[in-house]
Order: sequence, then structure tokens, then C-alpha cells
Amino acid sequence: KMLRRQLKAITRLMVIMCSVIHILACLWVYIGRRQSGSWIDVHSSVERFDNNNNIYIASIYWVVTTLTTVGYGDFKGYTVNEYIFQIGVEFIGIGIFAMFMGQVNEFMSQASNITDIVEDKFEDLDWWLYRLDTMRSDEKIPGPLYYSIRKFVEASLDKDFNMIIEGFDFYYKLKPSLR
Repeated sequence: KMLRRQLKAITRLMVIMCSVIHILACLWVYIGRRQSGSWIDVHSSVERFDNNNNIYIASIYWVVTTLTTVGYGDFKGYTVNEYIFQIGVEFIGIGIFAMFMGQVNEFMSQASNITDIVEDKFEDLDWWLYRLDTMRSDEKIPGPLYYSIRKFVEASLDKDFNMIIEGFDFYYKLKPSLR
């Protein structure tokens, strides 16, 4: 369940990133076509900007390199409006990077939380077995049986991860006469 939620969050982030890249690329083309001396005019003599597909691909390339703060410099703004837009895209890139790192951080912290939950459950199991063992003074739980119970629970948790989330209260599931 948690993995599904994380995958959903990452997928949502990827869709948002692709949408932002597309919108920024379209705006970059729009700004380039509105003014003479723009990036499209400068690169038309060198690049093969004979159709809209090539211009769109070049603008996608520019957006990705600018958002990731790589900015090779082969495509850049040449007019004041392009400079202003480029600064805005760089700040958006910083924000997207921060969001992405936040998602990674959340995923990593939840993974450690799961480990903590499992360790807590095993501490509960050890405590329950200890209580069970000390209830009878005449007999103790044999060591091999104790480890067999622990291995069984560990294998069960690996098979059914929801058992960790829902918890298990061995003591309260026993009949009152066995408690």
C-alpha cells in the first residue's frame, strides 16, 4: 500500500514535470517568435529550423537544460524578454528540484519508519514471549521453540506486510484461561 502511494506520488510528479516542461517550451517558442533577433532568428541560420517540430524540440532541450541548471549555453536568450523569461525558468527549476528532493527524502524517511515499526513489533513479540515464559515457574519455553516462533513471525511478516501495519497482540488473542 505504501509503495503504491509512493509510486503514485512519483508518477504525479513526473506528469507535473512533463506538463511544466511542455508549457515552458511553448512559451519559449512564443517569446522567440514575437521579437526579431530572438533565439529562433539567431539559430535559424545555423540549425535546421525549417519546421515547427525542430523548433519545439530545440525549445524542449533548452527548457530541460535550464531547469536542471546545466544550461550549456548553446541555446540562450538574446532579447530582454528572453532574459527575463530565462531567469524565471531558472527559479522554477530550483523549485522543481526542491520538490523532487523532498519526495526522495519522504520516501527514504518512510523506509526507515517501516524498519522502526518492524523492530518495535519484534520487541513486542520478545516481551510477550518473556511474559509467557515467566508466567509458569515450573516450565520455561525451550530456546529452540522461542527461535522457531520468532522465525515464524518474521516469515509471516515478510509474506503479509499488512500484518505489520495492523499489528498483532498475541497475548490478547489467547483464550483467557491461557493468559
